[in-house]
Amino acid sequence: ADNTFGHPNPEVVERLIDRLGEDNIYRTDEDGTIEFITDGERLWLRFTNG
Repeated sequence: ADNTFGHPNPEVVERLIDRLGEDNIYRTDEDGTIEFITDGERLWLRFTNG
């Protein structure tokens, strides 16, 4: 992690990947802005690299 706080912690990321799978992990440091959009029934994700 290239920031003052050391986030995200590599051990935590590995545990999340083990539990959820790599395709189900979204990270702003890799994916940019992550926006969750809903109409009350469905959910969409929008990624914007800033």
